[in-house]
Amino acid sequence: MAGGVPAGRPGARTTLVDAATLGLHDRVERACTGDAPPSTDEIDWAFWGACHGGRQSCAGYLWARGARLNRVPPWEHRTALDAAVRRGATELVGWLRARGAVTAAELDPRPPDATA
Repeated sequence: MAGGVPAGRPGARTTLVDAATLGLHDRVERACTGDAPPSTDEIDWAFWGACHGGRQSCAGYLWARGARLNRVPPWEHRTALDAAVRRGATELVGWLRARGAVTAAELDPRPPDATA
């Protein structure tokens, strides 16, 4: 997978999403500047992971590389802001809001059972 960075054990790999979620900024940078740059999806999901982990430094780095603030991943109907709120990352929540981030409910305010 593009963006995989060797972890501490032989044969172990840390994906860009893993590195961002864990706040491994040096690994995030290496993955983004290596020979096989990450895809737009990988940047977006790593950004979401950084917010999920409360890792503002990694989130900021990935945002500067084009991560989309309000993208909802296929595994959970939550934006990066939702993930940061759930984590209790108050400073990160403020940082996201200042850049225009919204919650999934704000993106689609209809109740889940509403019909069009």
